[in-house]
Amino acid sequence: MEVELLSGLSRDLSWLLEDSNDHNILIHTGEIPNTKTFKAHTNILRSRSLYFRAVLSSKLFIQSNPVIDTEWNQTNISPEIFEVMLNGEINVGTFDTQKLLDFLLAADILWLYELLDNLQDYLVQNRQKWIQNNFVRVYSMLYSRPTTFKKLQLYLKSILSTQPSILFDSPQYSTLTLDMMISLLKKDYLVMEESEIWIKILNWGIKQNSEMTKKSRHTNILLIIEEMNNNDFMNLQKTLFKLFPLIKFKNMSYNDFIEKVQPFKPILP
Repeated sequence: MEVELLSGLSRDLSWLLEDSNDHNILIHTGEIPNTKTFKAHTNILRSRSLYFRAVLSSKLFIQSNPVIDTEWNQTNISPEIFEVMLNGEINVGTFDTQKLLDFLLAADILWLYELLDNLQDYLVQNRQKWIQNNFVRVYSMLYSRPTTFKKLQLYLKSILSTQPSILFDSPQYSTLTLDMMISLLKKDYLVMEESEIWIKILNWGIKQNSEMTKKSRHTNILLIIEEMNNNDFMNLQKTLFKLFPLIKFKNMSYNDFIEKVQPFKPILP
């Protein structure tokens, strides 16, 4: 399936693929050992690309390039991604989902808003299974760009509001950062019992403490507690301290509180 996602970019920048002798700037893409340099002219870049217009007009760029022949490092985009995008068409069926996400990140960097919309539409409509199976990876990517990728943000929100287990039961769940956990718990659309959320938080906290994980013979949190010593409780309390205010203990039933919270009284503030 070949989709023209970059018609505007193609008209503006596809000439960069030509090895022109009439250039006064080198655009270096990628990181060693995977690099490629594209030749261009700053005047054309300014006139045809909003992103490069801003970059080349910045004081930082002007001060660091006082000579006629200048250079620009676009190391956060691989040569493959940069070149395919400049061709103006992406055969989406030939790329795996991770590569399409790389295109999405590059589109964000280069201010290619039409591409952002088109790629998100394609991913949500055609790559749902992959996104669900790699939910934490996608969630982490979107977390770092809260004002971008609105369509993907809405899709992930719909999953969390109907199937939160896709996140919480993921093998990668423990790789979420503390800030991500705080953001997650502040959301009011998680369809889970508060006692379930508490257990998931405890599991995340224990996974952040390698010593507890190594010595535990159990996976059930209510059995792991029997192996914990005072030092373990202290470390777990430090790990979860910022999350405690976000847990709605009052929404738990009496039985759930006694069974699932009371045993962890040593870590509560």
